[in-house]
Amino acid sequence: MKRILVVDDDQVIRLVIVRILSALGYDCEAAADGLEAVECLQHANFSVVITDMLMPRMDGMQLLAHIKEHHPGVDVLVITGHSDTFIYSAIINAGGSDFILKPLDNDELEAKLKRIFRERKLIRGLEEEIKERREAEGKLLAAHLEVATANQAKDLLINDLYATMDEMLSSRDHYTFEHAVRVAEISKRIGQSLGLPQEELEILERACLVHDIGKVAIPDDILLKPGQFDAEDRDIMRVHPQVGANLFTRKHHDSRIAFIIRHHHERLDGSGYPDGLAGQELGILVRIVSVADVYEALVARRPYKKPISKDAALDMLRTEARLGRVDRIVVTVLEEVLQAWDPLTINREITANYVMELELFRRKAYFREPLTGFYNYRYLYFLDDTHVLRRRERPFDLLATNFLGLSDFYRRMGQVLSDQILDEIGQRLHDVVEAFNARGEGRHVARIFSRSGDYLLYVECGQGLLDQLFVDISAHLQQAEAEWQIASQPYSRQFSKGCSLEQALNELFRGQGGTA
Repeated sequence: MKRILVVDDDQVIRLVIVRILSALGYDCEAAADGLEAVECLQHANFSVVITDMLMPRMDGMQLLAHIKEHHPGVDVLVITGHSDTFIYSAIINAGGSDFILKPLDNDELEAKLKRIFRERKLIRGLEEEIKERREAEGKLLAAHLEVATANQAKDLLINDLYATMDEMLSSRDHYTFEHAVRVAEISKRIGQSLGLPQEELEILERACLVHDIGKVAIPDDILLKPGQFDAEDRDIMRVHPQVGANLFTRKHHDSRIAFIIRHHHERLDGSGYPDGLAGQELGILVRIVSVADVYEALVARRPYKKPISKDAALDMLRTEARLGRVDRIVVTVLEEVLQAWDPLTINREITANYVMELELFRRKAYFREPLTGFYNYRYLYFLDDTHVLRRRERPFDLLATNFLGLSDFYRRMGQVLSDQILDEIGQRLHDVVEAFNARGEGRHVARIFSRSGDYLLYVECGQGLLDQLFVDISAHLQQAEAEWQIASQPYSRQFSKGCSLEQALNELFRGQGGTA
């Protein structure tokens, strides 16, 4: 709606303004003074009020105060010939949106109204964008973003936006959310050690919390990919700093937020992205975040990669500093920060059931083989991270089928037939596992995974039940050898509760443990 109320005690001026606005296509009404304007505002909705300042009964400043209190969504454009009495800053501070001096310039009036309505359109666009994001997530976001109009406090809008984006990021990808929280704390501690003022520390922390917000636009096929990126994957992923920065460039009054988001992957030698900035073009805040971002990514474990140690990560950063890619002083301060503190102690558990269900479903798509339906064994890491496994509560067993001479089997049977046979064996083992789980009625659990032509079982149950399961598995493997001459030497091992899953898998794959 573009409806305008013109308020001026001079009838001639009032009518002239109405005619100008009508010619521009606006729907207009007129009032002779502030009190008459108040009555009009009570009975109709207006987008903009254009008012004179010196009027009888209720002047322009009093009308501004009334509109600010009772109609905060209405923009006020002030027109006056008394620039010595009513200065621009006082009018803006009182709630005015803009200021025009008499004699009235038609072009100036038109331009300022266009600006006001353009800002309204941008705000409505942001509201729709956030609403669509929330609906796309199945209305999972509990926070409701209160979008202020142009003359409301910008800080309230930004605070609500941060809260919503944090929740959005958590629902979209929990690991990226946890990464952001850790990078924020690492960066803040580095900044404190460097003696940055509190205001910059707040900017630093706030920017870090949303530095990867642009990943909401990255397709799941890339964002959640449990393997190495190819060149096209990398090109798509490298768009996320620009997407995130654009979200904040339009709305945040502090450009440092958008600058950090856009450039946290830049390097001092110009080898980073998206703009290849170098040296002094990158301020201290970006230099801090880029180091914190790399360190957390190296030491944090993901379902698709192993972490490296703190010392190894710091060695890599020292090398990057010597090559002139990251800030040497920031790396040195990071070492000091890490002496008595480990950022991996920061964990954000998934507490809402629906978030857990979404996360599990998303990951399944990347660990499940499309033609067979079997999950890659690395899916175990994700199940462990989300506490689906109960290895911390009771012992567990691992069993590997250990097919012998797979390469000879493929040469003898051919690629297509070999795959079909292995799939058939896997399906038989899967049926055994399903029957085992059904008998237990939730008291025990077994899961089967694929691994480079072999199969891996993860089992939580009592010893007697375990022995029978392994007997059934061995019987099917012996049948497979009789039918297709594919020999196996299955082996298994039991691990005590709380044993590291990575340690257990490494020991099993080295062949340590008894034969099933």
